[in-house]
Amino acid sequence: MTLQESFKNIKDERIDRCKKHNLVDILMIVFVGVLCGYKSIEQIQFYATLSEQTLKKYLKLENGIPSSDTILRVLARIDAKQLEKVFIEYARETFGKNSAENEVVAIDGKTIRRSEYTPTGEDKKSHKAAHVVSAQVAFSGCVLRAGENRRKIK
Repeated sequence: MTLQESFKNIKDERIDRCKKHNLVDILMIVFVGVLCGYKSIEQIQFYATLSEQTLKKYLKLENGIPSSDTILRVLARIDAKQLEKVFIEYARETFGKNSAENEVVAIDGKTIRRSEYTPTGEDKKSHKAAHVVSAQVAFSGCVLRAGENRRKIK
């Protein structure tokens, strides 16, 4: 099962009339952006815009690249526990077969700055900040890494 197929199991909480962009496309854009080391939704959206022709080979993108505001709204509506469950199932199926029993998967989470959402109009529910989870696993001499963590050391 591919990651795209796994993302299809995530419930889309958006109102039907507001679904201009495919949920799986948005999640894949964010996932690929994080893998490339981009740290904000604006950077991810800019990357996706520059890479639109390449992304169209793998994603539907029927209405082009979503705006950064659209990406934030979608991420704010996703059930984090459901996303975690889907990602863990995908990781187990993909890497579990190839890794040793004592293999360690390092998981790290970050909150995306300014990702809180206070909607206007019909939906008066505000949403908490969006979060990005990254994972690092090493097996067979190969390190797979998502995200980047830099700290100043004094």
